[in-house]
Amino acid sequence: MLLAIDVGNTNICFGIYEGAELLGTFRLKTDPDRTSDEIGLFACEYFRRFDLSPEAVEDVIIASVVPHVMYTLTNAVMKYFGRRPMIIDDGVDPGLAMGVSGDERLGPDRSVACVAAIEKYHAPCIVLDFGTATTLDALNAKGEYMGGCITAGLRVSADALTGRASLLPRVELARPEKVLNTTAVGHIQAGIVLGYIGATEHLVRLAREELGVPDCKVIATGGLARLVADNSELIQVVDRDLVLDGLRGELDRSAKFVSCICCAFPGGDTITARGECPGVITYAPRGEDGFGYDPVFFLPEYKKTFAQMTAEEKNAVSHRGRALAKFKTELENYLHGTDQ
Repeated sequence: MLLAIDVGNTNICFGIYEGAELLGTFRLKTDPDRTSDEIGLFACEYFRRFDLSPEAVEDVIIASVVPHVMYTLTNAVMKYFGRRPMIIDDGVDPGLAMGVSGDERLGPDRSVACVAAIEKYHAPCIVLDFGTATTLDALNAKGEYMGGCITAGLRVSADALTGRASLLPRVELARPEKVLNTTAVGHIQAGIVLGYIGATEHLVRLAREELGVPDCKVIATGGLARLVADNSELIQVVDRDLVLDGLRGELDRSAKFVSCICCAFPGGDTITARGECPGVITYAPRGEDGFGYDPVFFLPEYKKTFAQMTAEEKNAVSHRGRALAKFKTELENYLHGTDQ
């Protein structure tokens, strides 16, 4: 079982997978003051409510745009699920090919969403994510990232308006029946919601023009995707689980070095010891040192491939070293037990 976690500025979204099947999702408000116990107990309660066992979770993967909650969240995962999570960040490339030059890396949630969109809906395509911020990302026919844009999210825009204008009420984000209204609520809904839909459609048209694909497919995700998509002819697909599905796909790149030591004694007794070094396969080699798979074997905790690590760093996580340490302990226990 896999637990995929998408950490956004407003909510933390959890997805539980059994193979390719999404068993369920649940959300927790993103709060930097929340403790690891609060997060862990909340997640475990959801598991138990739906007759799922936290102990059945074999892997955890996280994409986050909120760095200051990661220490607490990581501790919660390790404490309550007994797993060290794989974290998609600046050090772990989700595998999105770049068709434009630039030194900046795309945010992990956007990269994962783009990779998932290519996998599920094929390129070329445009990905819209309606969250705290609204993002647009464009992918050409080769599946290469060609750029994007960011604007304030629909709720952020509405809150900014009502927060700065004392007499304007906070309103439900819903499409009004018409543009010309007679109440303050109707006025705000028409301007904010219909205006936002119009602005989104304008950005989509410009992106299609720059891509040179007038009928480029548009995929929308995020909490407010349905509201916009239901009132626009330019959005073909709404996929609220796009980032979670992308995270599930990222786990397919997990790998490990394994070393096993076996010792057989004349009387028939045996000792075995196994050492593992888990990591992730990158999409391109990194580093000049090492041999074999070292340039493509990435360790998230070091944010380096084996080919980029020093000898001291490699020795600290070596699968051979871990196997030898376990074997030494097993051998000592055996010899003490047989008085040899």
